Amino acid sequence: MQKTVDLEDYLTVDPPIANQQYCLITYLLPDPEKNEIKYPIIKNRGNFPTIAACNKRIEKLKKIDEGMFSITLSEVGKYMELLPPNTQKEGVETIHSDSRMNEAVKGHIDNNEKSKVAFSERVNFDKRKEQYIEEKIHSDEKEHPIAVKNRIEVCQMEIKRLHEQLQKQEELLKASEIKYLQFTEEELQAAEAEEAMNNQQNKPQQQLKRESLEDDLDIDDVFMKRSRRPE
Repeated sequence: MQKTVDLEDYLTVDPPIANQQYCLITYLLPDPEKNEIKYPIIKNRGNFPTIAACNKRIEKLKKIDEGMFSITLSEVGKYMELLPPNTQKEGVETIHSDSRMNEAVKGHIDNNEKSKVAFSERVNFDKRKEQYIEEKIHSDEKEHPIAVKNRIEVCQMEIKRLHEQLQKQEELLKASEIKYLQFTEEELQAAEAEEAMNNQQNKPQQQLKRESLEDDLDIDDVFMKRSRRPE
């Protein structure tokens, strides 16, 4: 009998998408002994409404791949681990997998929250520092000589740091201007034409993305309404 553990669930499930309950994934993981891959490589082989449709597609893909790649069946909108090929995920291992993913997602959320707090603290510190500077500039109060001396040293260090940053930006600007002047007029015109063409081609895709986003929002609204239970 498997032991259940009460944990806060961070493995949120996305709202369903019509006819896309399952997906097929092929992926390659870095393995120093078998390949030279540095980062995981993932390929979505398609989304399907039923497991039967997935199995039918798998049989076709196996013939195309000639058995060179493994195909993993997963549920759309749910987290999954990229486990090494032929790894068993039955029984207790599935519970351990869910626990590992839950901890990983929790860690990711916690790190993001810490980053937000740290950013907010930096913003508040900068505001307090600016307020402090304004007060000291226009203040006539008598201060301890050491406090004034320390503030002078801090200001000098800050000016030096800002000067170094400005110098780096000026160097980057100068190097970029020199590189830009090395292009011929033909290269610049060709680049401008290519950019204009890409922008024109991307307009329909951007429109489709907007429409798709609107459709997703509609689906989300329907999902939320159906999920509500009368009190």
